[in-house]
Amino acid sequence: MPDREHAPPGDRRPGLDAQLWTRLAWGYRGWDTYLGPELSVYGDETGYRKWNLGLHATDFAIARYSFRVSGGLQTESGRRRASPYVALAVWSPW
Repeated sequence: MPDREHAPPGDRRPGLDAQLWTRLAWGYRGWDTYLGPELSVYGDETGYRKWNLGLHATDFAIARYSFRVSGGLQTESGRRRASPYVALAVWSPW
C-alpha cells in the first residue's frame, strides 16, 4: 500500500483517516489541586496503539498560570516493555 502522504490524488479516500484519543482522569480535590489516577488511550488506522496509566496533579496555580503534571507508565504497539512518561500542560485564563 502506498504511503498515505505520497499516494496519488485518486488513491485517497476522504474520511478514512481514523484515529482515537481519550483520557480519563479522576481524583480528589485537596490544597486547591485535583490529585488522582489517569488513563489515556491512543490508536489509529495503521494499527498503532499507545496506553498510558499514571497519576496526575491538575489545576494547581503559580501566579496567573494553571498547571497539570502527570507521569506513569506507557506501552506502545511493537514494544515488549512499558516505559515511563511525564506530561506537562500550562494554561492561563483570559
